[in-house]
Amino acid sequence: MELKSFIESRSMGKVVLVIIILAIAFAIFQAGIFVGFHKASFLFNYGDNYYRNFGGPNFRNGNGNGMGGRIIIDKGGHGVIGKIIKIELDKVFVLGNDNIEKIINISSTTKIFERRDQIKFSDLKVDQNIVTIGNPDASGQINATLIRVMPLFLLNK
Repeated sequence: MELKSFIESRSMGKVVLVIIILAIAFAIFQAGIFVGFHKASFLFNYGDNYYRNFGGPNFRNGNGNGMGGRIIIDKGGHGVIGKIIKIELDKVFVLGNDNIEKIINISSTTKIFERRDQIKFSDLKVDQNIVTIGNPDASGQINATLIRVMPLFLLNK
């Protein structure tokens, strides 16, 4: 009889409520661990494959660190690698690695970086080496989504 009265008592209800709250808290904690693990996993793999994805097959320079003071990037894709030869209102003219002048359109959504710092369009200068990623338009110009100023890199010819 004592067990039956304990199960039906208020203290049993409180114990069950505490167990349910702890189970919910544990489930939320586990979900956070799961999401964090997968996010960290993705970023770790992205870092490992960054130069393979954006640097092409020849990104290693013989010293084992993949850089060697230079970044080697293959031709292709929707973008341009080269030296700035002229800057206008919202356009940058770049002499690409194929010795063809390309026009890069800059918009308010274009991100421009020099090393890790985001810079303004007005900070770009003639003779800087840049890597641009964007989408081509009907006139063959590139609508830039990302521009990265590169201190030194080797243009593939």
